[in-house]
Formats: sequence, C-alpha cells, structure tokens
Amino acid sequence: MNDVKFRSTKEDALVSLGALLSSYADLQTQYTSRVHMPDFRTFSDTWESSLYLPIRNEITAVLKSRTFVVGDSLLYCAPGPHTPLLRNVGDGGIAVCFDTITLLDIDDEALRSAKQLLSLQDLSAKIDIAALDLSGPFGQRLCETYLAALRSAETAEQVAKHLAPAHSLASSIFSDVEQVLAQLTERFDTITGGRRYNCLLSEMIASFTGTAVWLAFRSALYERFASKAPLEELDACLSAGTLLWQLYNEHFLSFHLDFLRGQTERDGFIVLVFDTCKVYDLAALSSLPALRQDTFVLDALKSRQLQIARQKTLCWRDHPNGFDVNLYGIPVSDFQAHTHDVELYFLEAASS
Repeated sequence: MNDVKFRSTKEDALVSLGALLSSYADLQTQYTSRVHMPDFRTFSDTWESSLYLPIRNEITAVLKSRTFVVGDSLLYCAPGPHTPLLRNVGDGGIAVCFDTITLLDIDDEALRSAKQLLSLQDLSAKIDIAALDLSGPFGQRLCETYLAALRSAETAEQVAKHLAPAHSLASSIFSDVEQVLAQLTERFDTITGGRRYNCLLSEMIASFTGTAVWLAFRSALYERFASKAPLEELDACLSAGTLLWQLYNEHFLSFHLDFLRGQTERDGFIVLVFDTCKVYDLAALSSLPALRQDTFVLDALKSRQLQIARQKTLCWRDHPNGFDVNLYGIPVSDFQAHTHDVELYFLEAASS
C-alpha cells in the first residue's frame, strides 16, 4: 500500500469510529478490523521483533523454570485471530507446554480463526474457545458517558465541563463491578465446565482497554466542533476525555485482575501484558499514558495479594515510519513514528 493510500485509509478509519460511539460492540469490531489488525499486518515484522518475540522469550524462560504435570492448562485472554504469543518459532513454542488451551475473546469469528491457526501447528493440546466480552458492560457505559457529554452540550466548553468530574463518572461506570464479575464468571464457568488454569496469559495490547472508545469520542468531538470552536477549547475537551479514559483503564485493570485471579489454580500464575504509555519519536509531541498513576499497578496487585515473581519492561515499536493525519482539518499525531512502553508481569498469589 502506497503512503498516500495508507494515510487516506487511516483517516477514513478514524472518522468511521465516531459514528459508532453509541455501540461498544460495533466500535470494538470496527477498531479491530480497520485500525489494529491492519497495523499488525503492515508492521508485522516490527511488532514481532520488538514485542511478541521478547514476550515469548520471557514466558518460555518462566515455563522452563517451573515443574509442569499432565493436565496443565492455559487460558489466553484476547488472542485475536492471530494468537501471536502461541506462534511456533521453531522450538514448539509456548503451546506445547499445555494439555488444554482455552482461547477467550470478544468475537466468535476471531476465535474460530485463532483455533484454526493453532490447529496448523499439529498440537497435542485440546483447544477450546470461549466467546465472552469481559469489558462490554463497562465499555458501553464509557461510550454512553462520552455521548451524554456531546449531546447535552451546545459548545465545546460545555463538553469539557460535563466531563470534568472524571473521578465520579469513572466510579459510576464501575458501580456494580462485583455483580458484573459474578455474572461473567458464572457465564465463563458454564462454557468451560468450571475449569481452573495453571497459567493465565492476558495480552492487553492496544485494543483491550478503552482505546477504541477514546478514539471514537475524539472523532465525534471534532466532527461536531472542529469548525465552531478554537483549538484550545477542543484541547480542553480532549484533556477531560483523556483523564476519564485513564481512570476507566485503571478501574478495568482492577476488574480484570479479579477475574483472572478467580480462574487461577492454587499454584498457578498470571502473565499480564499491557502497554502503559505511547511515546512519540518527536520530542515536541506529548506522550500518552494509559494510566493516570504511576503506582497504580503496584497498589492494585498488593490489595489483591498478588506478588510479582518476574517483571520486564519492553519497548514495542509500533509505527516505525510516521506520517501526518488530519481529522476534520485538525492534525492528529496518532500515526507519527512512536513506541509503546509495555509492562510484562508474572504474578503469583502472595504467601499468607
């Protein structure tokens, strides 16, 4: 794909997200198909060398240091259709360590593709799939919160004011988190027969947080106010929306840890991978942290009696060759050359 066509495709993809802000499920599908997966295909070699290969190497080292027995099982959350962390790179890969592998994702079609791809590796493991949207109830509420701000406002300044109480808005989105956790756990147990896992691998890279919703909010905001409000007012709106997104990510990460902990065998462990900050090559462009507090993860693990058995910070090279993109006439930095800081945690239940 030539640069002009690629740039146009990216602009069209960003615009398309704004129209889907009312439906989290449709938005996630659109984001995955038009933003995340095209990037994966375009930069597959770069993603492999800077992200997936280092992660697999770290996981392999941990697996080799542990004693596994017949019946060991793996739960892989958010494998997408390409299951990058289970790729066989010549030594059998991670998948050969397990007798049962369960793939958990939002999309039935993506899961079927993932299972078919794994079947080509001629594994002895039984491959199960479970279609369940862990983020759905909360993601839909995040969409509705942004929509309410846009629909109730006559000016961009009013949008910023509506989103200003970000802490209370985020808390409201997760007000029934324990009930949702119980419901989703029950549904997942029905699918899996109540199995618990020796290893749980959660790959929250790029698409597992509220990223798609934040992008959709920005597109909808610019569509409505780009020609009506000065840039500083739009920046204030986006700052307010970004804080809400960061707080949402923190709440969801806590929820996700609770879900994973509940699916773990007594002597099992959790591999948690997520990108914490988008950092541009150009120093003039501000970085974009995914979480508000630097200490949030450590505090969340401590409160859940999870201890870090091993930790690794990676630098995922995403868009190696940057270019400008305009959204309703406003330049956005999304596709300028950048990397993501990625944290990789191996977590175990703390000794009592």
